[in-house]
Amino acid sequence: MKHVKISFAVMTVLCSFIFILFGIGGVISSAAETEPTEQWDISKNAGVDNVVAKLYKINRYEELYCVVIDGDGEMKDFSPLSPPPWLELYADAIVSASVGAGVTYVGGYAFFDCRAFDSLTVYNPSARFYIVEDTILPSYSTICGHENSVAKDYTEFLYRKRFVRICEFTDSECNVCGFKCTSHSGGEANCEEAAKCKVCGIGYGSPLGHKYSDWVEGILPGCESDGMFSHYECLRCQKCFDEEYNEWQWIYISPIGHNYGQLISGTDADCANAGSIDHYKCARCEAYFDSSKNKIELIFTEALDHTGGVATCLEPCICDRCGEKYGNKNTENHDFSLFPTHDSENHWYECPCGERKDIVSHSYESEIVKEPSKSEEGIKRLFCDCGYEKTEYVDMLQSSAQGDDSSKPEKLAIPVIIAVVIASVVAVLAFAAVIIVKKRH
Repeated sequence: MKHVKISFAVMTVLCSFIFILFGIGGVISSAAETEPTEQWDISKNAGVDNVVAKLYKINRYEELYCVVIDGDGEMKDFSPLSPPPWLELYADAIVSASVGAGVTYVGGYAFFDCRAFDSLTVYNPSARFYIVEDTILPSYSTICGHENSVAKDYTEFLYRKRFVRICEFTDSECNVCGFKCTSHSGGEANCEEAAKCKVCGIGYGSPLGHKYSDWVEGILPGCESDGMFSHYECLRCQKCFDEEYNEWQWIYISPIGHNYGQLISGTDADCANAGSIDHYKCARCEAYFDSSKNKIELIFTEALDHTGGVATCLEPCICDRCGEKYGNKNTENHDFSLFPTHDSENHWYECPCGERKDIVSHSYESEIVKEPSKSEEGIKRLFCDCGYEKTEYVDMLQSSAQGDDSSKPEKLAIPVIIAVVIASVVAVLAFAAVIIVKKRH
């Protein structure tokens, strides 16, 4: 039973290699899993042979087919005048064919005109071929068969075809054709297994053995990251071993998970400070999580922007929320006084920054404070709506136009009296001086 399993494994590997190499992998196995599209009786001798050809579609996306020939006995020969039944409709779609172990003869012109044909597999090592030049299949095709088989001889005779071995080996001997592999070659040995012969699949030589690295120190697991046991590592196969060189099946330690602790309440943001959301903080790795324990990068909310207020020419805005000044002054927004400012010529409205508007000259109204007389000037008060005022003298009253004789003496009396007084004083002084001089003499 063990040998059968080995033979089956070897056959599977070889067949896979064949199908991958020539682009027809899975043709026969895929065909065997589906119902045939068509089938025909191609027995050579009626009543003696029982050979059937079945057509299978091998690709669900493309029109590609294979022909499976099975049964017992010989299949018939075809010719250009009597072509095979699949040629008319499937000449450009058939890519491969297989001949079962019970078929003893492969007929001529079976696949010769199949333009997409790639590979023919013959399972019976004793099956004969129709040989008239190269007339069974296209010359560029591959034939898969046993090492000790007519198929191989046929391929070597028609040298343009390629041959691929499909032997089923047990202890280096094919169970079907008896071929013995006496000189193992190919394959690669690894640390624990010898190289396997590329022909029969039997191991030969010795394993390479492990090549150990330096001691690798372990790593403690994190909240989310794996840890690792200390170990040696084979530089060839990458397997890991403990300090006694026993193989580790698994060197990694699962993460230990987060320690969320209690939910931390968030804070409201204001104009000067950022806020935060309700969150958890891992006590081990200090990662943050929202209230649903989803990992987040940031818990902070941005500080609020200042709001409200009106900028003036002297001050920026004052925030309605925090009372702080923000932004720039508005040089166009002046706070002009409700009451005018004035000088001696004009009045205007003035902003504390010095900006003025509505500069106009005073418009006066007057009021007599003191009436003028013929002997004294009068006084009047001039005042403007802006609050500025000033006083002016009013000319003394004048005599009538015909003249008043009584006024003239009155005007002359004062100067005359003064002149008389002065003359008298001078006379008295002169007289006193004369007396004094005389006494001294």
